[in-house]
Amino acid sequence: MMPAVGGHELFRRLKADSSTRDIPVVFPAAKADIAGEKRWLEMGAVDCTTKPITPPIALARVKTHLALEASADLLRDTAGFLGQAVARRPRESQAIQDVTILSMSEEIALSHQEKWDGSGYPEGLKGEAVHKSKLKTGEGLVGTIAEEAIGLNLAEAQDHPAFKYLPETGEEIYHAFLGVPIMRGGTVIGVLV
Repeated sequence: MMPAVGGHELFRRLKADSSTRDIPVVFPAAKADIAGEKRWLEMGAVDCTTKPITPPIALARVKTHLALEASADLLRDTAGFLGQAVARRPRESQAIQDVTILSMSEEIALSHQEKWDGSGYPEGLKGEAVHKSKLKTGEGLVGTIAEEAIGLNLAEAQDHPAFKYLPETGEEIYHAFLGVPIMRGGTVIGVLV
């Protein structure tokens, strides 16, 4: 018997303290008492052994529970690491999206935004072709998208039967092409390239 504090009280204190809460505890029972052993286990003891203690059996039980606790620690650490990785994921995804949007914005500004003086685009379309080069619905890749209301994603645009090159634009003949219809109320109102 422990003098100042009883076994149940000591155990309660161990479980109440966050620094000792997860330590596996094997309690020796004063006598073979099924109700007493059950109480220890219900309180959170990992095992209970009766007196007199048999050293090889007690040692085997302690080794088993230490190995189980080491595995539980590893699982807790892994879960914590995975939780942090999952928490970082949205921030990393947002950063990638921000960089992608910035890159796309730069591309659009350089090749799809007319210069202030009407002299063309910084990269791409010649000034004299602005608002003069036109494709009808169904003509070229853009016209096909508008007519059929479908997107096109092509690795080699020139291989598509609807490909049409307008030399007056001064643009280079491109390879890859991505275009989608802009829809409102089921009607195509434009094409985003």
